[in-house]
Amino acid sequence: MFAGYRGSANPGELDLFPQYALMFLLRRDHNIHSLTWYKLAGRNDLSKVSEKIRKRWHTISEHMGPSTFNRLQAALRKAGFREFKGEPDLFCWHPETGNWFFAEAKGKDNVTDSERDWYQIYRDTLDEEIDIRVYRGKPEP
Repeated sequence: MFAGYRGSANPGELDLFPQYALMFLLRRDHNIHSLTWYKLAGRNDLSKVSEKIRKRWHTISEHMGPSTFNRLQAALRKAGFREFKGEPDLFCWHPETGNWFFAEAKGKDNVTDSERDWYQIYRDTLDEEIDIRVYRGKPEP
């Protein structure tokens, strides 16, 4: 399920555990598929974008529609976002309903200023199409 994803930015740490746990739980419990590390505001020059990222952009574009994808990507770039800055942890979709959303997985950390700024651009650009969900993992009692 997580082939091709790195387990941590810091080997031996659990810094990315919340997002991978969320990916797993969404798939197991709700059949919601997801991508992470998609660099939506990445480079304009596609010749410098890795094949892996281009495939992720293609998947996102298929689910949200090319027009919506292009509008959001252009707005993020225009606002100065690059690579991962502020990007939600996951792009999610349900393969049967076609519904899609962005998800942020939080452990002990909180939503950052750059995440809030990304969300605002998303809201301003897509208006009624927005759906950003923030999940906080916590142990069962």
